[in-house]
Amino acid sequence: MKPILLKLASLIISITIVSSIKATKLNERNFYDLTSGKSIFVKFCSKSCAICQEITTAWDELADAWEDDEIGLIGEVDCDAESSFCNDHKIVGTPTLLYGDRYDLQEYSGDKSFRKLNSFAKNVLIPICSPNNVNACNQEDKARIEEWMKLPIQAVDNMINALVEDLENAKLLYKQEKNKLQAVYDDMNNAFTMKKARLRNNVKLIESVKRTVRNGN
Repeated sequence: MKPILLKLASLIISITIVSSIKATKLNERNFYDLTSGKSIFVKFCSKSCAICQEITTAWDELADAWEDDEIGLIGEVDCDAESSFCNDHKIVGTPTLLYGDRYDLQEYSGDKSFRKLNSFAKNVLIPICSPNNVNACNQEDKARIEEWMKLPIQAVDNMINALVEDLENAKLLYKQEKNKLQAVYDDMNNAFTMKKARLRNNVKLIESVKRTVRNGN
């Protein structure tokens, strides 16, 4: 290849690399500002993680595809530099991919190719009803948000505590009822097992009588 063509090819490659969009770097200082009103997809990674390095290209492609999207944000957290932030999100291994509402992130455990990641993102990075994005709320939720926004913080805390208590009570009731059903099942299973054993024993005994009569012994 001629020198001028080599230079041109090198220039094109350089421009391509420079123009590639990287995922938004998130940390505990900018997280709530940058994710306000957004539905997010975040990769928690570390330099010592081989898989993190393997999916870098796919994640950068994903960031390219979602650049300047009004709703979706593709982010990345360096757990080597932001260990406390990763601990706050209960990250126990990297890479960990979390998505959804910033206050209720869920873990993604699917294929990590760009095609699969982007397909998944299209289904989950959708408008989420919140005080910072009321346009995504129905009329009932809008009214409730407006009402709750006027309350003192202590009143909001009391509401949350009451709901959490209701949830725990519901879990306890479910566990108690499940245990009752389990006890009933265990009794029925034991009774069936014993009856089955008796019937099988009777069949064997009758078959032995039949053989004895037939053989005249």
